[in-house]
Amino acid sequence: MNKFVILFLLFCFVAFGLTSCQIYGLTSGVELLSKEDQQKVISTNNPIDSLTADGNVYVVSIPQIKDYIAKSDTLLVYHWVPGCTASQCVLPSFIERYCVSHDYKCLLLLISFTSTNCFSIYDAKQSPLIMPDFSIYGTKYKSKYYSLFNVEMTGRDDYDIWLFANGKYVKSLKVENLVP
Repeated sequence: MNKFVILFLLFCFVAFGLTSCQIYGLTSGVELLSKEDQQKVISTNNPIDSLTADGNVYVVSIPQIKDYIAKSDTLLVYHWVPGCTASQCVLPSFIERYCVSHDYKCLLLLISFTSTNCFSIYDAKQSPLIMPDFSIYGTKYKSKYYSLFNVEMTGRDDYDIWLFANGKYVKSLKVENLVP
């Protein structure tokens, strides 16, 4: 009987733990945001160049992103992951300043909400925060949709910073290449 009680309690603990824990980074993470923050995630069909850095995240289609790229002379695309502390991760304001100093357009893409403080740490002043609508890839898992998106945009499964010129992918850059 004692063994049964211990197994039952262990089962309850595991079941409760799995249903109540929130794991960021497996999916887009929108569902893990508070209701207030979810209201700041706005789907739009407006052209990207008409959007502003106003504290919202704009969900746009892949064709909208491709259109923005096609219209840009020189464009740097940075994949921002909130809260990332790896060496290849920098704040959006760093990328924005780099783009301004090199006369590039800047496209800051949010790949997933990896923390609930995304809205408070986004520090770019001129570039709106864009989240691609990954639903076209038929999966909710970030590792899969992100890989498919990268291949569609560049022909490579490449997670670095992308440089486009006259609508064409030129190359990928590492953060360390941007630091003087």
